[in-house]
Amino acid sequence: MKKTNQMKTIVSYFMIGILMFFMLSIFVRFFTRQILVKRLGIDNAFTAFVFFDNVNMETADLGGHAEDNSDGYTNVTINWEHPYPFNTKTMSDTDPVLTLALLPQDNRYVRIFNSLKEKVDVYSSDLLVGQSYITELSYGYNNLMNWKWGASRADEDSTIIYMENGYLTYQQPQISEEDISEIADSLEDFSDYLADKNIPFLYVNAGSKVNPIDKQLSALDESNEYTNENGDSLQAALATRNVNYLDMRQEMLTSGLDWYSSYYKTDHHWTAETGLWAAGVIAQKLNEVADMNFNMTYFDESSYDMIIHEDALFGGQGQTVTRANAEFEDFTEIQPKFKTDFYVQIPTKSFEAQGEYRNTLYDPDHLQKCIMNSNGGVYSSTRWTNDAVAIIKNNIDTENHDKKLLILSDSFGFYLNTYLACDIGETDIIHPMAFDGSIRSYVDEMNPDAVIVLYCERNIKPIDWSNHLSQFDFR
Repeated sequence: MKKTNQMKTIVSYFMIGILMFFMLSIFVRFFTRQILVKRLGIDNAFTAFVFFDNVNMETADLGGHAEDNSDGYTNVTINWEHPYPFNTKTMSDTDPVLTLALLPQDNRYVRIFNSLKEKVDVYSSDLLVGQSYITELSYGYNNLMNWKWGASRADEDSTIIYMENGYLTYQQPQISEEDISEIADSLEDFSDYLADKNIPFLYVNAGSKVNPIDKQLSALDESNEYTNENGDSLQAALATRNVNYLDMRQEMLTSGLDWYSSYYKTDHHWTAETGLWAAGVIAQKLNEVADMNFNMTYFDESSYDMIIHEDALFGGQGQTVTRANAEFEDFTEIQPKFKTDFYVQIPTKSFEAQGEYRNTLYDPDHLQKCIMNSNGGVYSSTRWTNDAVAIIKNNIDTENHDKKLLILSDSFGFYLNTYLACDIGETDIIHPMAFDGSIRSYVDEMNPDAVIVLYCERNIKPIDWSNHLSQFDFR
């Protein structure tokens, strides 16, 4: 009995020691990265040693996007509510949901706390000492058990699913009818607001990796994966509200695209080539509903140099299940053959440049760093990577040179948005999940000729009215 108690004591002290070690390591890494590197500009052998097991420490705490000097940017925190304040008079006076939604007010201290919490969360997960080794062991164990699910680092309510064709995807929960209705109401209210200003509106469902008629899922996985069902439900609700929408899933099926080769195996995004094709579909739709004059040759692959980088991409889903369960894949760099001249401004990156596509809308340095470091993050090789705002002005005199387009987009628009920008005077891009100002105030100031909301189906999620950072909050 005495030996048993001694053993329990030893085990207890051992576990406490492990806990204290990880807590101390989190503090050391947080202090090193946030204070020494970011604030004081110290980047030497010591800071490299602190992150000895994480080659991607420059980008990990930003969801895979560059910060500070890692790609030549200096991050700037902007309270977008100052230049774009909220005006209750611009909101619907009849919709009870949106009217009640005005009551919660954003608080700068809440924003600071949430920002700090998000950073600490990353240092206790992705940047935890030995995280990659622990994950490797975990998935090696899962392999022995033939366990085909994996925890996702992208969303707490998502898991990785191994598809029957070797692709990886996320499991998405079913969105309730009430939440779908609320999202549709918000889209309708925004569409009506724009209609009062004679601005055409288009909601684009970018779809997801799971083909709705060939899901490549086991019976168990299919019973728990509702990505397409959520998209169908929202589109049905929009149809009853007469809101213009474009279903890219149906466009893919109708065009005869090879569905799964249009997506990366290890990442939830469609390929850069698919983004070019999708931009053409959207441009054609805008020609019909918004009196645009897009020249469709801008969306033909023959107008671009298609540069293939072999084994360069390793997506977020692959990084979640580790290299033991997924492999690097090819990435195509797409560069225009035609003359380009842009002025680009991304305020939160302190980025401002004028010149050709390759050096303004594209980031060749980031691409080369990813290839040299074999970190797989080449998908983020556009300048705009879910930043709050990007302003793109085209100095080439195209047919749409007097037109302005506002795009509310997620990461499915990284490449798509740049192709559209090649044939229009001004393209502004907002990522609502990073923009805490009034989208309607932005519209009032910009006065665009058309507005697009483009999201993949993974981002069909309930609206959190307590802040201004939800996908479908268009206040």
